[in-house]
Parts: sequence; C-alpha cells; structure tokens
Amino acid sequence: MLSFDARTLLGLTAAVVVLGAVGVGCIGDACGHATADAARLEQASIHANAPPLAAASDAGLDLLQDWDALPHLQDNRYEQFSSHHRTPGTLSIEPGGKDFNNFIAGGRSGLPLLLELLDGPDPRGRTPPGYVLASVEDGPGYVSRMFFTRFSLPDLSHGPDSFTSGRLGRFAGEVLRIYVDDFDRPAYVVPLADLGSADPFTPPLAGRNAAAVTSYVPISFAERLRIELHELCPLAGYFYHVNVQRSSTPTRTFSPRLAEDPSYTAAAVLLARFGQNPNRGWTLLVDDQEFDVPPGAATDILADDTGGTIERLRLVMDEAHPSVLRDTRLQILFDEAPSPAVDVPLDAFFGCREQLASFATLPMRVDYDGTTWQAECYLPMPYRQHVRITLRNEGQVGGRVRASIGVDQALPPEPWGYLHARLHAVEGPQPPGSQFEVLNVAGRGRYVGTFLFAAGNSDPRPGEPQAALNILEGNETGIIDGEVRMRGTGTEDYYNGGFYFAEGPFSHPFSAANYVSGASTEEPGVVSCCRWHVLSDAIEFQRSFVLRFQYAADNPELVVRYATVAYFYLQRPS
Repeated sequence: MLSFDARTLLGLTAAVVVLGAVGVGCIGDACGHATADAARLEQASIHANAPPLAAASDAGLDLLQDWDALPHLQDNRYEQFSSHHRTPGTLSIEPGGKDFNNFIAGGRSGLPLLLELLDGPDPRGRTPPGYVLASVEDGPGYVSRMFFTRFSLPDLSHGPDSFTSGRLGRFAGEVLRIYVDDFDRPAYVVPLADLGSADPFTPPLAGRNAAAVTSYVPISFAERLRIELHELCPLAGYFYHVNVQRSSTPTRTFSPRLAEDPSYTAAAVLLARFGQNPNRGWTLLVDDQEFDVPPGAATDILADDTGGTIERLRLVMDEAHPSVLRDTRLQILFDEAPSPAVDVPLDAFFGCREQLASFATLPMRVDYDGTTWQAECYLPMPYRQHVRITLRNEGQVGGRVRASIGVDQALPPEPWGYLHARLHAVEGPQPPGSQFEVLNVAGRGRYVGTFLFAAGNSDPRPGEPQAALNILEGNETGIIDGEVRMRGTGTEDYYNGGFYFAEGPFSHPFSAANYVSGASTEEPGVVSCCRWHVLSDAIEFQRSFVLRFQYAADNPELVVRYATVAYFYLQRPS
C-alpha cells in the first residue's frame, strides 16, 4: 500500500516543512470541517426535495437482499475503478509503486495533492472542481462496493508504530459527490467521515472498520454514473475502490430515499444477521451425527440421490487439534462429476489454516473456545441428483466429528452453478518477478470469495515501511473473460481493511480478518483474512476468470508461507 524511495521521502519531508511554514491548514485531520458542515446542509436539501421512490425495482438492491439467488449465474459485467497507478512511465516510485492519489481527472481549486497523477482531461471535456473516481456512460448498472482509506504525512511520523496509532484511515472534511444520470445535479453529497451515519449509508451496509470506510449500498443508474471526491488535504494520500456492475436489467436510479424501500430493510436485516444461517427451507438429513475419522481412511458423512440444495454444513470437533484439521480433507462430489468440486483441508476451507480463530461473516462462521471448534458454511450448494460429502484423513492421528447437514429440495433459478473451492499454497521465497495465482478457471461461473493465509518477512529495501506485514503490499489483478477489469491498491484493501489491518482482527458481513500478528517489526508477519463477493458484489464470468496477487511490493523473496482458498460457482460440476 505504501512505498517510497529514499529521495521521495526526503522530498516529502521537505514539503511538510515548507507547506507548514506558508500556513497550509490541511495537515493531518485539521482539514475542512466547515465544508463538511456545508455538505451536510446541501444533502439535507437534496433529500427534502427528492421525489418519492419510483415503483420500479432497483437492480442492485434486489440482489443485495436475495441470498437464495447466490448460485444463479447472470450476465453482469464487473469492473473496479481504483487509485492504482494507471499511467506507466510517470512518477515511478520504487520498489512498490504509487497506488494513491491517482484519479481519472481533477480540478485545480488549490494546491495539488501529494504526488497526484491524473489520467488526462475530464472525459466530459470540462474541469471538475473535485477529483473524478469513477465515470460510466453505458448503463444500466450499479455501484456494488466503495472502499476508502487515507494517510497524511504526519500520520506516518511514528515509524513502525504508525500502523497501530489509530490515526491512519480517518477522514476529516473530504466530501463525496455522487451523480447518477443527471451530471448537472448530484444525487447525493456526503462527507466521507459520515459514511456509516448518513442515511442510507448506515450500518450494516456502510461504515468504518479496519482503518477504512466501506459501503455496499447499491448506487443504481439507468445510463450514467459519476463519482467525485472534493475537499482533499494536500499532504494526504487517498486510496479508493469503486466497484461497478454493468447489467442488461433496467433499473430505477439511486435516490437519497433508498432506505424507505422495503428491499433496503430486508437487505439491512440480512446483513445485520451475519454469522447466522441466511438460508431457509432446509431439512436436516444429518442431525448432529458423530463420525469417526480414522487415519488413512475416508468417511462419508452424506450421500443423497434426490437432488436439492445444501443450505447448512456444520462440523464440530469437541477436542480440536490443528494437525487433524489440516490432515482431514473436505471433499464434495456433485452429480456425474469424475472428481470433487471441493477438495480442501478443513482448516483451509473454514479459514483457520494459520490459527484456530473465531470469526463471523455472511457465508461462513467459526467459533473456537480453545477446545471445541465449530464451523459452519452457508454457501448454497445445489445438485441435480447426487451429492456425496466425504472427510478423508491423510494424517497419522484420528479424530471425531459431529456433523449437521441441511438440504432444501428446491433448486435455484436456471442457469445455476455448482459450488467449487480450490486451495493453492506455496512456501518459502518465490522466484523473482512471480505472482501468486489464486485461481485460473475456464467456463461460465461466478466468483464469490477468497480466504488468504500469509506469512512473510519485512522488506529491507529503502522506501518500504519497516513492518513485518510488508507481505500485504501486493496488489490484486482480476482478469475477467480475458480482460483486466480489477487492479488493486494493496492486499488488505481488497479484504476491506487499511494499513496492514492496523486495528486488528474484525468481522463484517462481507469480510473478516480472524488473525493478525506482527503489525510492527516482529517477524514473520502473519495474517488470515477473507473477502466475499456475494449478493450484489458477485463477479460474473462467461468464459474465464483469473485472480492474482503480487507478493509484497513485487518482492517474492519475503514469502514464508502464502495460501488461498478460492470459492466459486461453475456451470459444470467439476
């Protein structure tokens, strides 16, 4: 996320001294409170004058509250706008690059931002008063996710302790302006500091966690979208993602009255119950039944030939041991497939490969009290005729597992996909120039989640923050149907966190960090975290999908361990 060479650091330090001497009042958090108050007044006027909600449905909101449709394959086109360095050959900052303060276009209302770069002139041929984050003119579609975090130079003055100071990722007077279809008048104006308290951008759909601000409030548009950021601090660096879904489905445009829609209430209720089973209608085929899992043997815990959708998979070990969880593979075979669609060790599938640790999200939950390990997966698993779930113990020590499995005889709307999960793991320093490939799959499907388990050493190169979790400097690249549509700004940003998960472990409907160790200099730095692309944020692919991460700031030598589990639906059973 943060990389500076030594010369750049000297220049930035000098900039702090010079700008401070000339009286810039925008250092740290002392910035723009008056403009934030003005933005709140403007938004109050926008809301008061907004017409009642139209009767037409909101495409993004409909998906956000429809858990049953999770396996249903659609034709949305996913794209991520972000602050990654999009103009090669300009302002090269080594070793890791500059993934902040890069914008589509921007105006000059005052001093330029810290090392700012613009893609070029405004696509609409005018000089905007703020900075353009996302611009679309070929709707319909909707924004499925927004992510924001920032640093200011004073925030970084504490060395490695900066990452635990609590100052990083906090906003002051910055104002977000959202335009849908009508680019002359904003549909919504909100200070970034209010994302989490300004209706409809309230929890659980929006708010602050893990040194960042995220929003999953759908911002639907019939034809055009434009998002701008105003009142930025010159000595701050801004990281952002705006994830946009292009759809063929007509939609009502975003309204500041969105929270009045019953579908918004349904989505809020669903997200607020994260960690509880969102499925309904299932019947237990296996009811807290105990199974022996002897070493070197495979034990079937479910075999069904009637067809349906698995909507509850709960496994309990009363005396859990990490080695048994690692050596026991969860295998799920669907229909006529020659091989399992899921074949992953229990500890990895349920997010506990680095540490047995509790967390709660919409699709998955784990509870561990030091002795008993309880894991639940809520991702729907449809099958036409046959399913077999097996626990295969490849270790030297046996275990006992209690299982509860619930099945609904109904199938999702056609076309639908079979749930798959794949583990990829490496150990030790990796070859120079290499990247980690989470998934490379052909066929039609939808990508729904990633669990990461990483351990790495601090980066000794000048320009890198001296922190044990430097392994998180790597950016993601998502290639959908042969086209790069996702470029990231740091590994933890992808997982909805900021600055090496500076605020420690967290649980959220769409993401979690269940283990974080080594935020300063204690090596190796170790992290375990997940991000779910479910509901309105699912990634559709028609032909292929590839997801890769850099190792740290392009430094594969730092790797101690690196592993991921990819969760996705495919139209074929294997």
